[in-house]
Amino acid sequence: MVTDQVINNFTYSLIVIFPAIFLGRYLNKKLKGDSFYKYVYVGLIIIGLILIAGSVF
Repeated sequence: MVTDQVINNFTYSLIVIFPAIFLGRYLNKKLKGDSFYKYVYVGLIIIGLILIAGSVF
């Protein structure tokens, strides 16, 4: 179902995706070893907990 809301959300996500890709590449090169992946995993866990808490409460 393609609606105006879906197109708007998709457009907003495209605007954010490209800078995020370059920022992720930059941080991946700057951080030593596996620390980049640790930060990514911690961020994903936090986002997951927020989504779970939002659906429960």
